[in-house]
Amino acid sequence: MPRTFLPRILLLGALPLAALSVPTQNAPGAPANPPASSPPASKPGSRLLEYTADRILVYPRGEGRIFVLSGHAHLKEGDTHFHADRIEYDEQAKRAVAVRDPQLKNQSIGNPVVKDELHTLTADRMTLDFSSRDPAKKFVSAIGKVHFVAKPDPKAGEKAKDERSGNEILPRRVKEESVLTSDRLDYFYRSKRAVAEGNLKLVQGKRWLTGNQAIYYKRYETVVVNGNVRGEDEKGRTFAAENMKVVLNGDTETIEANRFTGTFMLEDEEETGAPVPESPEDRPMPFPGSDEAGPSPAPTPAPEAR
Repeated sequence: MPRTFLPRILLLGALPLAALSVPTQNAPGAPANPPASSPPASKPGSRLLEYTADRILVYPRGEGRIFVLSGHAHLKEGDTHFHADRIEYDEQAKRAVAVRDPQLKNQSIGNPVVKDELHTLTADRMTLDFSSRDPAKKFVSAIGKVHFVAKPDPKAGEKAKDERSGNEILPRRVKEESVLTSDRLDYFYRSKRAVAEGNLKLVQGKRWLTGNQAIYYKRYETVVVNGNVRGEDEKGRTFAAENMKVVLNGDTETIEANRFTGTFMLEDEEETGAPVPESPEDRPMPFPGSDEAGPSPAPTPAPEAR
């Protein structure tokens, strides 16, 4: 008798890489609400990838299997959550995709969202790559109408180490959220680093930056923008540069830039277009050895007689 499909689904909870919660019909005489089983403990050198959905379909592909999660699909690794209406997970490649329906002419039906405590990422299409054994290289690739929000960190003030010097730094508490929009963004969710490209714009309050590429480092509260940088600060001052690095360190903000041009606002009592009044400093100094106090102002011509 051939194996049925149902036992394969029921055995998924025993996978070493994942914990699966699948609603099933209670057997006759079973309790109405059986206790939920705990996810299996992770093995040394591995992490659990937990996932749930309203419905699941599993079928073989090559030496692995494809898991199709539909309806409130949810993946979780560590503190990062991936939500979508529909997710395909390739067990062998260790990649998950919020898929599109080809009959809808590439309109996204996945509604993919990636969230952790301080960051929210949305886009038309997302691929999660869990294949690397290096935690810093696990990432989410987002394409199309990318919208990335970084919220202020309530834990700001905890010490971190500077990449170059190794010295301890005290991150500044950022009071406003930052919003980054682009065509494409790779989010390395374990190290909280993001690389964005294409129609890039970064907005924080009244400040904004544009450029060809932006790299965001959460650990160091640093943003690097490369190529054709343009921007405006909260006081309306505009600037441009080839590339720019903005670091929030302690209670100060440090900006480094190459090939920089900008404008500053100067405040004085002069009215635009009005002549500048003469002051003593504007008159020539007396010539050495001369008793003269300097040339006298030109006499005012007498009015013409009528």
